[in-house]
Amino acid sequence: MLEKQKKLPTPEQGIMTIIVCQMLSNLFLDIVLFRYDNLTKEVYILASKDIQIKIPFDGKRELIND
Repeated sequence: MLEKQKKLPTPEQGIMTIIVCQMLSNLFLDIVLFRYDNLTKEVYILASKDIQIKIPFDGKRELIND
């Protein structure tokens, strides 16, 4: 029987997620949504009403502008 492979963020994504969440917290902004997408292998953070941050596989943060 094959064991299900756990799908977790990379260590780089984990560290950057903590850094981003700490920065948002320092600005007293609410973190509305935090999600790791198994399909795209990206971390998504929605803060306040309009701040969207994506952390791809390499751990470099990107601000999403709509």
